[in-house]
Amino acid sequence: PLGSGTKLRMPDDQLFEYDSDGLQPSAVGQLQKLGTLIQRNPKATFSVEGYTDSFGSMEYNFDLSQRRADSVKRYLVEAMGISPSQIQTRGYGATKFRASPNGSIEEQSPNRRVEIVVRTSEG
Repeated sequence: PLGSGTKLRMPDDQLFEYDSDGLQPSAVGQLQKLGTLIQRNPKATFSVEGYTDSFGSMEYNFDLSQRRADSVKRYLVEAMGISPSQIQTRGYGATKFRASPNGSIEEQSPNRRVEIVVRTSEG
């Protein structure tokens, strides 16, 4: 079983096209692995957290990051049969940077991501 607070990071460039919340075909393999992990931990809940780079307005980035988190949840619920109550979503927009927010689109790639945070009854 996974411990509470465990974070799984999924780079956005493997999940979404730039500036889009539509899942890429290449995302399916990663999301199926994630879905299997969730199915093996039925007592845990999972928080899907979306992040963006610093390009665009704050409001736009919060909206995009929320839509991306929702897209991941929708896939897990519709394609893998996971209970919607086991997955929460949250968009954080252009916050909690992993690379400089002053970099180019390519340099900011690590900022465009989805993180999955595990919450268990023990934690």
